[in-house]
Amino acid sequence: MSRNHDRPAGFRSPLEAYAPQMREADPTLGRQACREVWLAHGLIVFNPAHFGWASAERMKQLAEEHYGKRREDEA
Repeated sequence: MSRNHDRPAGFRSPLEAYAPQMREADPTLGRQACREVWLAHGLIVFNPAHFGWASAERMKQLAEEHYGKRREDEA
């Protein structure tokens, strides 16, 4: 008798334990992780995809001012 009812009976794989790690990332979890890092450690993690164009551009300018241009952006 199968312990898990959402898969066919008798199906076994050595990769079964890794299946939860193979799913697509949830973008809302990224925002939550950034928030937790900010609150716990005072570090700011920006993902421009989380913001509108104007805010993303300001973040990019700030990063370039402090760290220099990225190789992909210099071309």
